[in-house]
Amino acid sequence: MYDDVVLNEYGFYTLKNIPTKQECEAFYRDKYYQESMSTYETVYTKEELKFFEAKLEQKLLLINEYSPSHKNRSFVDIGSGEGFALTFFKKKGFSVLGLDYSVFGLKNHNHDVLNDVMVGDIYNSVDNLVSDKKTFDVVNMDCVLEHVLDPLALLKNIYKLVATDGILFITVPNDFSMLQKYFFDNQIITKPYWIESPDHISYFNNDGLKNICDVAGFDCVDMLSAYMNEFFLLNSRTNYIEDKSVGRSCHFARVEQENIFQNISPVKTMFLPSLLSFSFKPYL
Repeated sequence: MYDDVVLNEYGFYTLKNIPTKQECEAFYRDKYYQESMSTYETVYTKEELKFFEAKLEQKLLLINEYSPSHKNRSFVDIGSGEGFALTFFKKKGFSVLGLDYSVFGLKNHNHDVLNDVMVGDIYNSVDNLVSDKKTFDVVNMDCVLEHVLDPLALLKNIYKLVATDGILFITVPNDFSMLQKYFFDNQIITKPYWIESPDHISYFNNDGLKNICDVAGFDCVDMLSAYMNEFFLLNSRTNYIEDKSVGRSCHFARVEQENIFQNISPVKTMFLPSLLSFSFKPYL
């Protein structure tokens, strides 16, 4: 299971054979950013849209708890994708900015924020914002850090973008978890499905992400977690890793369950770690 990865000094796994920058650019250009090859959905259901908004509502709860509520708050989304976060926070009164390689996803779902996105290499965009001495009350990075060649260098640069009393959100998969190991050891799955080379370069866990962020100058103030979708693997009829045909039905079951929980209590919905979503404050 560990042939392709190595445990690093921060306590999380990385690929043994890290791809070059040119290989990464070619891979993402083909997988994510071409309209004919895009992984983005054309249409989302009403329940999916409700689910997306619920996750953003949970972040807003933490923002209001840990950062002063004042007028003209600013939000930057590093890897803004289809733009749901930009639209949500813009409606809440934030000035917003997205960084991404393409606006294709926004055209389908959130075209109203097209003018709020810097298009191009996100590393260069971060560099340019730092050079311009820009800071933001909220910096958001969902499912980006696992793709990055040098996550520590990026985090150190992002540190410069977080305003005094600002907050950084990082969401990553919870990989090499005890549950994943249980699935593999008990032959519930036939391969470690979470190793996705060259797509995912780093495989974070709770302590590993905290450790690298600590080196970059951030203090972890809270951790959210997402519904444990992987529990579906325990049922042979819903094992979406071994039977891809059931994956979509598992996804919609998870969406409906989380929406039910959200209606009861947004706070209590954050209870089982599949995706780890951390909130960080810069050291002063």
